[in-house]
Amino acid sequence: MVIIQDREGDIYEQFALIPDAKTDLLIRSRADRTMANNQKLYSCCDDQECQGSYTIDVEGKGGRKKRKALIEIRYQKVSILKTKHTSKDIQQTTDLYYIEAKEINYSGKDKICWRLLTSIPVTDIVTAKQCVEWYSWRWSIEEVFKVLKKEGFNIEASELEYASSVRKLSLLLLEVIIKLFLMRLAYEEPEIELEAEICFNKEEQEFLEHQIGYYEGKTEKQKNPFKKQRSEKICMGNSKNGWVERI
Repeated sequence: MVIIQDREGDIYEQFALIPDAKTDLLIRSRADRTMANNQKLYSCCDDQECQGSYTIDVEGKGGRKKRKALIEIRYQKVSILKTKHTSKDIQQTTDLYYIEAKEINYSGKDKICWRLLTSIPVTDIVTAKQCVEWYSWRWSIEEVFKVLKKEGFNIEASELEYASSVRKLSLLLLEVIIKLFLMRLAYEEPEIELEAEICFNKEEQEFLEHQIGYYEGKTEKQKNPFKKQRSEKICMGNSKNGWVERI
């Protein structure tokens, strides 16, 4: 399980205690932390060459101009120090991986710069890009909770007495919300015509062709709009045993 959080999740105790064999953290950095070598976190990749890049389309919203942004990725294993406000029984340092996704050749106020801390071993550019993509899904997670709360089902207003009841209701509503999101994603995808061989063998396709000829109506609207690519004509109901005969 990968726990994805925004800047408010940048808490040293989380990094030190939560990750294990089944759980990882992927959190956007909130502060320029001091590392074990006394270097600052945000400058650790300054002297590093670009390890990968990609281009994204930035939508024009709220006065922002539409543009194509070139993003460069750098990553490095780091060891961060605990702060003076950290619990005393927490370990002094924690090893993590730092990912920096920064837009280049652009100087506007909305310049993209994501600094991520993760317990996932980032040893190649493929994993680094995957982590950046996972973090980009955080907005979808926010939308799910927005529908769950006041702008949707308003679960805060439920008058259930027991915490277990609230939990059951939350799970039921989340299942509905996720299905709604999946439906929206499905409708956003363009429709494509698939080959019949994906689902049916040759004999099954021939049988379905016979069934279409039997069930479709006489008008154009009642006929199957997907025409088969062959010149055979089908005559329905002419055989003595009820099967279809080909002419």
